[in-house]
Amino acid sequence: AKFTPPPPTEAQLRSIESHPQSHANGACPGNLLTITMKNAWRLYGGANPPLLYIISGLLNGDTVTVTPMTQATATSPVGSYPITATVSGPAAANYLLNVVDGTLSVHKALLYISTANVGVTYGQKPPSLTSYKLTGFLNGDTASVVSGAPILTTTVTSKTPVGFYAIGVQVGSLSAANYAFSTVSNGMGSVGV
Repeated sequence: AKFTPPPPTEAQLRSIESHPQSHANGACPGNLLTITMKNAWRLYGGANPPLLYIISGLLNGDTVTVTPMTQATATSPVGSYPITATVSGPAAANYLLNVVDGTLSVHKALLYISTANVGVTYGQKPPSLTSYKLTGFLNGDTASVVSGAPILTTTVTSKTPVGFYAIGVQVGSLSAANYAFSTVSNGMGSVGV
């Protein structure tokens, strides 16, 4: 038996009239094309990562050009920035466009705390440890963007035998808007007795 489809209803005829398939590819401006921007992250001072996206709703082998964008640059402070996109190309006119923004999160970069070597003669108490250096600044930043000081400690006393003893480093009250602090550095100093 041969199947014969039923005639279109009045509502279907009105829909066809309001969305005529006049485009060669069969798409019409009522088709929804969604571009969903993926979230991304990077450290302060770094380049933006590739901004990725998902396209859904293209028909008949259509292609469009998606140009992702964000206002964040390498000098943008720590925070969240929207990721959006423009959509272009001849087929883009055949669709209702829906761009779902993503978020670029800029996280704190690391500064490294290192200390200078200190010498002390056996039988004497070592001087107070206050000398340290911060490395890893970006975007022309200097120590002026940092407040507070680290805590530097030693186990050396006047009775400590001759030798070299590492200086303990803790973050202490160090603070900066765009930086976190690492106490692990090749420049760690020691107290030499």
